[in-house]
Amino acid sequence: MNKFIKNNLSLILAFSLPVALILVVVFTTYSPFTSVETNYNFMYTACDNGTGGYSYGCLNHMEALFSVKDTSLIKNDLDDSRDTDKDGISDIDENYHVRIFLHDTQQNESREVKFENAKDYEIITDTITSPDGVNVSGGYERGPEVFPIIDTHSSYDYYLTKGKSKTRLNLINRDNRYYYRDNFRFIGWVSSKIN
Repeated sequence: MNKFIKNNLSLILAFSLPVALILVVVFTTYSPFTSVETNYNFMYTACDNGTGGYSYGCLNHMEALFSVKDTSLIKNDLDDSRDTDKDGISDIDENYHVRIFLHDTQQNESREVKFENAKDYEIITDTITSPDGVNVSGGYERGPEVFPIIDTHSSYDYYLTKGKSKTRLNLINRDNRYYYRDNFRFIGWVSSKIN
């Protein structure tokens, strides 16, 4: 066995070095050392058309429906004739279903909250950057390639990011198809619940 290794050392190195390089890349990409943490949770909304499908007007509807005023979430009164996607059907008849979620960044879990409870949370900032410098951002994530020409998958996801490090967020109502990526609206970073 030792004689075989000595006689074929260059051949063994030629095959083992690329494999080792691939393992290093995979380890650094999926390593827990690249995870991002923040001390703040955040609130967001997601929208569908009441049948589980997504309409392009949902994002505009979410943006108009909820806003932040004096650190509280408020629900805006909308005109019944408002037609966000300009398809001749008013938003009220489109059956948009907007849901509010609170995302626990430590557990990386979201839970739905009713507006009556959501408005009791203090929203310290409605910018995508938390007070400790962490961002919520979206982007495409490509899966590993089996061969240089075969891409196993790619998806649009949301992440906690800081510098070059990122952690994928487990959001509810996340849709991986790129043309539905706007089914998410960040509301703000939450400090605590008002008693």
